[in-house]
Amino acid sequence: LKSNNLSEIKKDNEDLKKVAESIETENKKIKDQLQVALKDKKSISDRLQALRLEYDNSLNSSVKEKNDKNQEVIDAQSKQIQDLTEELTNAQAQVTETYGELEGIFNVNQELEQKNKLLESRIK
Repeated sequence: LKSNNLSEIKKDNEDLKKVAESIETENKKIKDQLQVALKDKKSISDRLQALRLEYDNSLNSSVKEKNDKNQEVIDAQSKQIQDLTEELTNAQAQVTETYGELEGIFNVNQELEQKNKLLESRIK
């Protein structure tokens, strides 16, 4: 009877180890995705800053009476800034979502580690 319970505990322990390894692999994937999202956010922020600077420079250097061409350029740049701002907002949302997923996986991993330790202590 004891050996049967012991073998079941050992099997459960092995199963938990496999689940923990799977979670660690998933954590790594999510961390990698998070790094990519952070790099994308940085790139978008840099592009947005450059466009804002270009826009500000065009405003400062333009004459009071703007012709149609200058206004078209300004409108196009304004649209680009709006698009990049939206893209940045989406990237930030993705980063936030990825952090949430990572935190959930981390919590599950911690629970599994605690169960694993409990099973190991029962085996001993």
